[in-house]
Amino acid sequence: MLQLKRADNGKRKRSDAQQETKKVKATQVKTAYAIRKERKRLLMEQAGNMQDKLDKLKFRLLVKQGQIEKDTKRTVAENAVLHEYIQEQHITLATTQAALTGHVFGSITIREDSEFENAELAQLRLVSLVSSGATVESNTAVFSKLAEGANGEYGIMAADFVDFDELHPYRSSERVRQDTTTSLMPEIELMESSVCWGDTAQKCIEEQLTNAATFNSPLPF
Repeated sequence: MLQLKRADNGKRKRSDAQQETKKVKATQVKTAYAIRKERKRLLMEQAGNMQDKLDKLKFRLLVKQGQIEKDTKRTVAENAVLHEYIQEQHITLATTQAALTGHVFGSITIREDSEFENAELAQLRLVSLVSSGATVESNTAVFSKLAEGANGEYGIMAADFVDFDELHPYRSSERVRQDTTTSLMPEIELMESSVCWGDTAQKCIEEQLTNAATFNSPLPF
């Protein structure tokens, strides 16, 4: 009886081992359909990952392009401000050089700007101390007009001396009076960002009056 039981147990173990071997072989062997399905799944995963990377690259490119455009606009604005600042520095330097030149040659000029609301009318009052020691005063009314003509725009300027001024009366015992009458018609106007046409006209008249006061002033008594 013991031998029969041992034989039966041995047969059962062998049969169980054979069944397990068959199961392992069945799980190891895949069909062509399963292989294609697995490959398709892997390809879909790779395609999804590549699409995510592509979307990120597109987003970075758009951000970079927007930043470049923003930097370009900022650079243009900074260049415009810098150009305006340089022009103002040039004007300041020219004004300083003119003042130093006047001091070197012994000519000191005091200018009083007019505050008229009418841009076509201005009053220029200059007080100059020339190298000879005489004080020369010029009180001039300047009229300027920019008009349209058949051949384009043209400007006319006229300057005449002021006979009577309540705010700044003429003191004959202290200063020498110099009267000038000027008429100009400029053909070319220098365009400056911070200087309008009327200011340019005033500068022209001031230069003429200053030069006349410096070189044509009489000797003091």
